Amino acid sequence: MFTPRKNIWQVLNMPQPYQQLHEQDGNHQALNEGSHIIQMPTPCYQTCATSDRHHIPIPILPTLLAVTLVQVGLLVAVFVVPVFWNTLPASTNAFSVLQYLYVVCWALITALTWHIVDEFHRIWLLGYHHFHRSTQHLHSASFFIYTGGLMMFTVLGAAVRDYCPNGALSPCGEHITLAPVTYQQMIVVLLSLLSLLITLKLANEVYRFNQNEVPADVLVDDLGIRLSQASSYCGTGDVGAMRTVLDAQSSMINYLKTRLDVLNRQGMLLANELEEHVVVA
Repeated sequence: MFTPRKNIWQVLNMPQPYQQLHEQDGNHQALNEGSHIIQMPTPCYQTCATSDRHHIPIPILPTLLAVTLVQVGLLVAVFVVPVFWNTLPASTNAFSVLQYLYVVCWALITALTWHIVDEFHRIWLLGYHHFHRSTQHLHSASFFIYTGGLMMFTVLGAAVRDYCPNGALSPCGEHITLAPVTYQQMIVVLLSLLSLLITLKLANEVYRFNQNEVPADVLVDDLGIRLSQASSYCGTGDVGAMRTVLDAQSSMINYLKTRLDVLNRQGMLLANELEEHVVVA
């Protein structure tokens, strides 16, 4: 749901491959035309080996701050609204107001999470694979937590309608001493504490990432030349991913060797059978 895709060249903010020549200082080619000498730059494509490993920050700290404010605001509201329920219109009550307020906060968190995931997808395209993979479980965590809370609020609303006719602030019955609003407060406190911890952890990871100014794992300054020239090399700084690739390649090599041995044996058997038929004939 939260993985919108963009054109790779739009994300990298660069022209299509081979549509622009990079000029190298001091490297020119002279062409004689009559008495004129025209200086033309020699095309110099910058490969991954000579790319400038500059840092690209991820600007989502304001978004994470907005998510935190929404979470704290909802946490405060579930305790403030029941106190001032007498000021509400006669057609509603504190329980209904908190139900509506939760849906609004969920919609805000959904929109903010969309932006966070889109920014992380952008830096993944820019080569920060290790940071993206190490924080991937945190990108949409708040959305999934509050979506689960939305399901609990829906079930709670149906249960209150059927079993709690005494109002939002009164116990539902003789054997149920808690009011409907109390259940809302319990759910919101649980969701808010869990989501706040995750949001603060993600904010800390992003802040350290921007402060350390680490270069990209995979350089994409010249993606077109990297995809078209086998001589250009670039890799990833994630040792785990490199080992996974090497293990897969080793397994494939062993499989190919096994199949080659089987084919050699079958070829020898066929050759022997052919010789026997020739001798008999």
